Order: sequence, then structure tokens, then C-alpha cells
Amino acid sequence: MLSISKTSENLRIFANDIQRKAPTTQKSYLSIARKFMEESGDLSRPGIMTFMNGAGYCDNSLRAAYYVIKHLCKAMDVKFPLDKEDLPPLPDDEDIYTPTMTMDEVVKLVGYWKEYPGSYPTALLYMSTIWALRAIEMTPYEPFSEKKAGIEIHDKSVTVHVAKRRTQVIREHPIWGDGMIYLCGYEPLSEKTVGNTFWKICRKAGVKRDDDEGWHSIRRGFATIAQDNGVNPVLVKRFMRWARERGDMASMYYHKPFAEINEDMRLVHPFLSLW
Repeated sequence: MLSISKTSENLRIFANDIQRKAPTTQKSYLSIARKFMEESGDLSRPGIMTFMNGAGYCDNSLRAAYYVIKHLCKAMDVKFPLDKEDLPPLPDDEDIYTPTMTMDEVVKLVGYWKEYPGSYPTALLYMSTIWALRAIEMTPYEPFSEKKAGIEIHDKSVTVHVAKRRTQVIREHPIWGDGMIYLCGYEPLSEKTVGNTFWKICRKAGVKRDDDEGWHSIRRGFATIAQDNGVNPVLVKRFMRWARERGDMASMYYHKPFAEINEDMRLVHPFLSLW
């Protein structure tokens, strides 16, 4: 086991090496690296395998630990002694927990909250169902903060500073029709408050959800229902601000100005007519 000073120095080197990653990724990587350094710090094959076998991680977390320690080796200029055969198997698609809102559930939510147009919960539900925003994208954009994601609301549009990107990505969505009526209750509150509000909108509207669900279930519902309705999957991905898939040439070669993406989606939007 490393000394406290050596552990701190190695973590400082590692933190510097991952500066280009998203803040949330940096935080996750540092948490795993700190656990490894404090419990082992041995970058030999036996040392890493002993740590991974005794860490108490699930397979998904073990896969994350594998890549964190691999990056740690790179930062420390040490040859990584494991190979892909040491990775736990990928989870079966059916085993991945991906709670998704159904159309009936979204109808119930919107039907209840559109009667409270000046409220904060209504503003968040509108943002989530219309633009399929992530929770952090419904927090205020803070230009001088490490938190790169967030939203800015203007008179006729919103600017989304997109989460889950290594570089700063900005997308402008128009506010359609009477949307401002539902957005007027928005307040610049924290991601924790945004998360807690999800439970309020569900509870008040009588929509039952599991304990660990959140706004992403609406985002998944948006993607699922749009594609079930025959909407071009690449159009859905662009509108939802996903990164292009380099292995999917249809996605890579699909080029349109984002203003056209918005207009195309307005015509086939799965939830817009509910408002």
C-alpha cells in the first residue's frame, strides 16, 4: 500500500491527465482511482487483479475500474499489464436497467401539469417532453463554472449547453406556439432540485415510478415512441443532441442545419400535440 503522500501525488498526476474529460467523468474516474490507490496502489498484474477481485464491484463497475486503472498506468508512464480477456463480459441488453415512460404515462403527466402553467414542475416537464433534456441540461448555464451543461431561456428560443460531450456543444431550440406559457415558471435551481421535482410531477399526477428513476425515463420514452412512429432514427438522434456514431456511416453522413432538424421534428414530434 502506498504512503499518504505518494497516493496524493499520484492522484494529482492522474487528475491532471484527465482534465479534458467531462467534469462528471473526472469525478467518477478519481473516485475509482482513489479507492485503488488507498487499498492497493500496486500497478503490477497481480496487484491490479487482487484489487479488482476484492473491490466488491459489479461487472459494470469492474469494467469501469479496468479502464480507469489503464488510464492511471498511462498517466504514471507504466505499461498496463492486463488485456481485454481480463474484462468482465458486457451485460446482456435485457439486463440493462433502462426505465422508459410510455405514451399513456406521458399523456397523464402532461394532462395534469398543463393545468398549472406558471409552476416550476410544469416548466421542467415541458422542457423534458419537448426537447428531451437531461436533468443537468435543465439547470441554469453557468459560464464560469466547471459545470459545462445547462440551459438559457430567451424570448423565442432556448440555448442548450449539451451534457455528455468532451467539448462545449451548443444547440438552439425554438419555443413553439404557446410554449412560453409553460416555461414562465422556470427557476434557476440545482440539479438535485431538478431530480427531486421528477418525483413531485409523478406523484401529483398519479404516475407510479420506481425509486431510482428520473427524467431520463422521459428522454428514453421520447426516443422510443418517435421511432415507433416511424421517425427517422438519425433525425431523432440529432434532435436529442447525441454525438455522431463513427461506426454508423448513415449517421456520419446525415448533415442538416440544426434549424432544419428542429423544423423536421416539429412535424413528427411525439409529445408536442399534448401541450
